[in-house]
Amino acid sequence: MNWALSPSNESNQTVDRIVVEDRFDGANWDYLDFTGVTTSPAPETTDTTIVEYLVEGTWTTTEPADLTTVEGVRVTYEGSYAPGTEAHVRVETRTNDSVSEIEPGSTVAVVNEAAATVEVGEDVSDPATDEATVNLQAADPTVTIEKTFDDTTLVVGQEVTATVTAT
Repeated sequence: MNWALSPSNESNQTVDRIVVEDRFDGANWDYLDFTGVTTSPAPETTDTTIVEYLVEGTWTTTEPADLTTVEGVRVTYEGSYAPGTEAHVRVETRTNDSVSEIEPGSTVAVVNEAAATVEVGEDVSDPATDEATVNLQAADPTVTIEKTFDDTTLVVGQEVTATVTAT
């Protein structure tokens, strides 16, 4: 399951940095594990892209060996961004074994909130935030089976082909 983040410069001036931060602390996030982040394509005027990982409450640029320990991700694009310039970040997650605890037929809402800022020199905008929700629904596995014959009238010594389809 991927979360698409699109921070942009909505100010009326060119900015030096676009920063997007996504902490994995929303409701029911414990059903998901972080598996990666994609930061490309970066805006054309990007000089540097910095990816930071929140691990045990501390931001680091070193990607941890165990991605399930990541508690958030922050991406900083540095360059020169005219008004309207947009960046694209994809936060990649997958469900973990905790989903087996969801009662069959019930739904659990996973809430994710991200924040973005733009910066000019030392001036930082107020953060813009947005949230998205994905619903995880537990369902028991199901199977069906179908058996068909290519000819239902059989004469002694004649061959018939049976097709069995399980889904």
